[in-house]
Amino acid sequence: MMKFGIELDQLEVVEESISILHQAVNRLRYSTKPIVTATQGRALGGGAELLLASPYIVAAAESYIGLVEVGVGLLPAGGGLAELTERVMTLNSNKSNKIARLSDVLMNVASAKVAMSAYEARKMYFLKDQDTIIANGDKRVQVALEKAKFLGSIPYQPRTKQTFKALGRDFKALAEGQLDAMRLGHFISDYDMEIGLRIAEVISGGDVPEGTFINQEYLQNLEKEHFISLCGNQKTYERISHMLETKKPLRN
Repeated sequence: MMKFGIELDQLEVVEESISILHQAVNRLRYSTKPIVTATQGRALGGGAELLLASPYIVAAAESYIGLVEVGVGLLPAGGGLAELTERVMTLNSNKSNKIARLSDVLMNVASAKVAMSAYEARKMYFLKDQDTIIANGDKRVQVALEKAKFLGSIPYQPRTKQTFKALGRDFKALAEGQLDAMRLGHFISDYDMEIGLRIAEVISGGDVPEGTFINQEYLQNLEKEHFISLCGNQKTYERISHMLETKKPLRN
């Protein structure tokens, strides 16, 4: 769909699709009834963002989760960056710790890193501490149903929308240095760095001073803005076309 939208110069269709996706994941995220998502195997890109929006998860230990949109010249735009940012910025920790953790998020997404197990996914903030990890993946649906039944039998407190402080321009400057070091070390290409800078723009809260209060809706709008902008780049079109034709990423 992205490829056709670019070819026909109908990016408004892509923009509308992103808005619908944001509405869907937000309904999931703030549902007034308990929702439990079961996962096993690969949950990449939009699949990972579905998990990030899920109130509760039952994950097989052999779950491979990651935001891999950089491989097709795009950034995650289904609320994934907004959710990861909130998770880091609402931690009960000091500023330096938050900067380090948000830098980890940036590097993971900018390099399309995929967690090699559910336990690693927890360290990468794709899974929360209250999410359940089971060794026997065949029982994931059964366990998820039991967990949903239990949650439905007690007073349920839905998630509420939060505001939190942005790291702002200072973090963007730090991120640029980290990405440039990766580029000079040939870990990422020049275009990877350009996409990485856009990811940093989103998770930092955009062109705002440090300490500005933001929320997920604000960050989702930044996701959409930069996603649409990347769709207009020829290198993104080349990456999408190459992936569809060869099933392999193009590092142009």
